[in-house]
Amino acid sequence: MDSRPSQSSARALAATHDEFAGLLRATETARDRRMVAITACCALRVGQLVSLMREDMHFVPASRTAPGCSYVLGPHIHLRKRGGHPKGAANKNRGVVIVPVPGAVEMLYADWMREGAQGEQSATPEDNPEVEELRRERDQALATVRRKEADLLSLRNVLQRLMVENTRLLGGDAAAPQDR
Repeated sequence: MDSRPSQSSARALAATHDEFAGLLRATETARDRRMVAITACCALRVGQLVSLMREDMHFVPASRTAPGCSYVLGPHIHLRKRGGHPKGAANKNRGVVIVPVPGAVEMLYADWMREGAQGEQSATPEDNPEVEELRRERDQALATVRRKEADLLSLRNVLQRLMVENTRLLGGDAAAPQDR
């Protein structure tokens, strides 16, 4: 019997937003949050995730490059086929695959770096310009999201008022001929 889900399987193919948020809340360290986020947001297999190394992660702004990398479309990771993982994990891709990384994952990566630096006491985030740049970008992104949410709330309120007014006007027009 084949244990893989078929097309007719009733199982969900992906975690819902709430399930994903629950997974992130259940993690205890920034490292674990980063791993959950990279796996989910970049649609990685477990073998691809555990075979990642720091040099595979290029969290640089668009139009800039990391040393030895020509990809200029923004933050990304390189999935490379490697052998010799202690637990036997392997990337199944035949060659190098470049996967774009969303901004939220970058923020979790910065948290992980900050947590490691604090644990090692080797460097503080203020001493690391890369972490500070990621923090600034995170803060700008959060401010933009908050503004957009406020705009959406305003539009929703206007739409609700318009619907109430339209209902009142349509109800008033329909009642007018009966009143005469």
